[in-house]
Amino acid sequence: MKTVDILRMCRENLFRRKARTFLSVLGVVIGCCSILLMVSIGVGLSRSNEAWLDEMGALNQIDVYASGGRGSEEQQLNNDAVRSMRQIEHVQAAIPKYSMDDVSPVLSCGDNGRYVMPWATIVGCDAEQYENAGYVLQEGEMPKKSGEILIGQNFEYSLQDSRRPEGHNQIEYYMYDPNAEDFPDPY
Repeated sequence: MKTVDILRMCRENLFRRKARTFLSVLGVVIGCCSILLMVSIGVGLSRSNEAWLDEMGALNQIDVYASGGRGSEEQQLNNDAVRSMRQIEHVQAAIPKYSMDDVSPVLSCGDNGRYVMPWATIVGCDAEQYENAGYVLQEGEMPKKSGEILIGQNFEYSLQDSRRPEGHNQIEYYMYDPNAEDFPDPY
């Protein structure tokens, strides 16, 4: 048989059973599309996870909490525990942090306490450990003496104007681009 005869016979058979030909072609198309779809979803998820992990950076901070006791042996986080953590190989800083869950400090400033921060997180820290812990200052200098404080980057935007009505008494800094010219000044 010649090649022309084989091709003619194939064409005639395909057109003789049109429904079977259509279903076969449809199955091949659906199968190829589903394989492409699954592979692209897998690649997309993989890239998304890699980007998420890259955003997290290196593992450079571990939070340790007191367990409250296990069995007869009570676990305590005290100065001795912090000193022993500082002795662990590759540990650059161990900073104790005391959380005051039962206390809600209210901070105020300005004329007659006009600007108020109805909540605040206050952390006591060994000033010698700031730089080892990776704190970077935008301005000023690290606290050196007892009683000096270090405040967070957007601290002043947490203040509320007590003379303005609720809902209009705070600057919503997160809604603005910090590099924009119209970025609002804090109170």
